[in-house]
Amino acid sequence: MVKIEKKKGKTTYDASIPAEVLQIVGRTGLTGEINQIKVRILEGPDKNRILTRNVKGPVQVADIVVLREVEREARKIRKRRK
Repeated sequence: MVKIEKKKGKTTYDASIPAEVLQIVGRTGLTGEINQIKVRILEGPDKNRILTRNVKGPVQVADIVVLREVEREARKIRKRRK
């Protein structure tokens, strides 16, 4: 959804896109603070497309997250060598 707002002569564009969390794939980041999730885009030209994204903070299945863009996709989590 693209929202256009005019304030004091300035025009702002909000291209936020809602997506539903389908699956929590795993944790990543140096200390495991990032969750890798699979989401389904709910609106726009990419509707029903499934992406893998990295998010920070608490998230669970069936949550709605708002993405700024849908072009990028996260790399798959690699297993650590021991």
